[in-house]
Amino acid sequence: MSRTGRSRLRGHAASLFQDLERRIDRALAELPSPGLNVALLIDDEVVWTYASGVARFDPHEELTPDHLHRIGSITKVFTAHAILLLRDAGKLDLDDPVGRYVPEFSGERADRVTIRHMLCHGSGISGEGGRNAWGSGVFPDEAEFRRWIAGFAPVAPPMKHLKYSNAAYSMLGLVIAKASGMPYERFLVEALLEPLGMKEAAFYPHGDLADRLADGHVLPPYERRFEKAPYHDLKAFNACGMLAATARDALKLAGLQWNTGSLLSEESRDEMHRVHLMSTDLPGWQSAYGLGWRLTRVGQRIFAGHGGGYVGNRCQIDLSLPDRVAIALYANCGQAMTTAPLAQALLGDVIDACEPPQTEGLDAGPVPEAWAYLLGTYGLRHWFKMSIEYERGRLWLVSEMERHPLAAREHGRFEILGGRYVGEELAELGRDEQGRCSEISMAGLRMARL
Repeated sequence: MSRTGRSRLRGHAASLFQDLERRIDRALAELPSPGLNVALLIDDEVVWTYASGVARFDPHEELTPDHLHRIGSITKVFTAHAILLLRDAGKLDLDDPVGRYVPEFSGERADRVTIRHMLCHGSGISGEGGRNAWGSGVFPDEAEFRRWIAGFAPVAPPMKHLKYSNAAYSMLGLVIAKASGMPYERFLVEALLEPLGMKEAAFYPHGDLADRLADGHVLPPYERRFEKAPYHDLKAFNACGMLAATARDALKLAGLQWNTGSLLSEESRDEMHRVHLMSTDLPGWQSAYGLGWRLTRVGQRIFAGHGGGYVGNRCQIDLSLPDRVAIALYANCGQAMTTAPLAQALLGDVIDACEPPQTEGLDAGPVPEAWAYLLGTYGLRHWFKMSIEYERGRLWLVSEMERHPLAAREHGRFEILGGRYVGEELAELGRDEQGRCSEISMAGLRMARL
């Protein structure tokens, strides 16, 4: 029987969850927030949800795991996935200039900015487009936003600074609309939310979902009391922060990271989690961006996640890809700034309590006859050696520092799928009297059997 979800907690689920609930209650007493809402995913199972506090004050309503919250900039991770889905479908390339899809964005400096630059916050574009939409609460519709874009120019060279930009991610919404042939919101729902089964998520909740949308709150200046936050329709800025979702529903995107299936290619998943641009403003390796995901170093672990700060809400999602564990933590007050460290601390403790995820075991089948002659160790005189091994139906190139699979291309020729020689060829050059491969060419290097 496979071991997933709750069973990985080694029978200590009840005591772990009780401890987590005490910590949430204690945090709520210390945070400036009416409520906290949290959900935990292990493998494919939401194993625990918990809510503490108040969803709204008038009329009074207790917060529950069924409540939706505005997740703010966590929306950007969904937007990034939409871009990668379009790339997988051949509708765009990440290194296309943004101006190809948003013609208003043009000029000598603008023409250098690509979709990839925007995804990792390396475009150099002004964070808010030089406008006061967040302060005024009045956001542009598409026509007005395009007029703004016509005056945009990067204020820094691409990929020189990690320059977080709501304006750039809002432009990605226009890229998605152009490449998909439908409005951004519709594409996100049809291509991502519905396939993930996210029935508790919407840009504009209505009916039952609207009834379950928790109020956001702010602390008025110089006053220690909660006040209901105003509603802001982000309109053309929807792609950077308008989505609402329950905590458990948002975790379905986290689960996609280890269950790519037919929705997202493994290559795109891996590319999203690779460091593209690192923050040099913090000492040491603490924070970087992949594509959409913010990568945070916590001790020896790297968490992929994102925060969200829609007015009146402060939300966080974090996951550990190798551990297949994720957490979503929502506070319904915009000044609850410590949700990220709290979520990451809880996630680390859960990982410590879990058994490692189950991996595919060894099979009992023989090595295919067409490959058996290759197995062995090959070396380059006075330099290094590598072995070709067989495991679980495929050949592997193995050294003291690396272990990567080989993909068969034509007889005696293989593509190296990882490491320093990724994309290069390994080929048979000859055989000995026993019929074994006697020499290989690897990335152009000739290596003899040892």
